[in-house]
Amino acid sequence: MTDAAAVLGALGAIAVLVSGRRVVLLAGLALLAIAEVLLADAGGLHLAAKVIAAAIVGIVVLAALAALLLRARWLVIPLVAVAAPFRLPLDFGRSHKYFVAVAPSGQLGRYLPLYVVLGVATLALVLDTLRGRPLPDLRREIAYSIAALLAFSSLSLTWTIDSGSARNLLEYFLLPFAVLVAVVGRAAVGVTLPRLLAAIAIGLASLFSIIGIVEAATHRLIFYSHNLQVSNTYTTFFRVTSLFRDPSLYGRHVVLGMVVVVVCLWLRKIDLPPPRCSP
Repeated sequence: MTDAAAVLGALGAIAVLVSGRRVVLLAGLALLAIAEVLLADAGGLHLAAKVIAAAIVGIVVLAALAALLLRARWLVIPLVAVAAPFRLPLDFGRSHKYFVAVAPSGQLGRYLPLYVVLGVATLALVLDTLRGRPLPDLRREIAYSIAALLAFSSLSLTWTIDSGSARNLLEYFLLPFAVLVAVVGRAAVGVTLPRLLAAIAIGLASLFSIIGIVEAATHRLIFYSHNLQVSNTYTTFFRVTSLFRDPSLYGRHVVLGMVVVVVCLWLRKIDLPPPRCSP
């Protein structure tokens, strides 16, 4: 089953990224959806009546949100940017009674906010496609390179030794990334998008920094790994994670916001008040 999901995922990634035809795009999205279902089933989420009912309710909710998104298509990219960093502390597996439970202390789960945004944006893209709305093609140098990478990575699941880790990578990262590129690459781009994305980057970096400062002052981490906990115990400095699990990943988000601020200052998009000289 996982081999079939790998093949379907590779074909779906190529279809949604390379081809500009509406039928091929819809077929590619369908293949990716089938691959995700097969991978979820292989991971322990069997298609029971409760699961099917929950899936139907979820699709209805996503469809309603997609109808609202069609009235403001320029929100697709900003919503993805806002949702991308956040991982809810939820754990999935057949060991849980309802397949999902709150993750143990210090652990993080999947990118559920991003998956929800991608689901809504994908349904909106499908509705636009069915209505015959003109859809822009992806740039070839981007589409072909990413399609080749995702296709090879998907097919590598068929010969890997660690099938569990490979299935996890394919299900939660590679296939959603194919959808991400296909949706964002065809999303509407407004005149104010650069300014809005800059504000989002600075706002998120500020939020993460404030939480990191509080963690540094209290020496208590919200999310952490065991190795980091041991490292902080036996070192003279204390590394913080903010809303992440890895200090390095946290630092990248802060640096991104800092770079945006520096560029805005360099281009004089931000005016600082002149320094006050004391008498």
